[in-house]
Amino acid sequence: MSLRVAIESVLKEQTSAGKARVRAVGGTTLGGGRWMLLENQAINAIERGRSEFFVHKENRQVLVVVGTSADGVKYLKTVEDRDEPDALLSLPDYNSKF
Repeated sequence: MSLRVAIESVLKEQTSAGKARVRAVGGTTLGGGRWMLLENQAINAIERGRSEFFVHKENRQVLVVVGTSADGVKYLKTVEDRDEPDALLSLPDYNSKF
């Protein structure tokens, strides 16, 4: 059984091409503490079935999945995103959220 976790913020970084990408995801625990996982840690948790992540969008929970770029690089995105993780990149910055 996997743990279902809301992603509330992201830590972004710029690629060499000048595009934003997700470096880490984070949120708050039930006890009010903070959590953060690097993107590769969240990908591993999804692929191993330990965690399911979602974002809140228009009063709905939208599942976060693992995508693969044309050059074979894995990344996080929502099931509603096409090739770019637009829903995740639109979340508040992790450092300013907390």
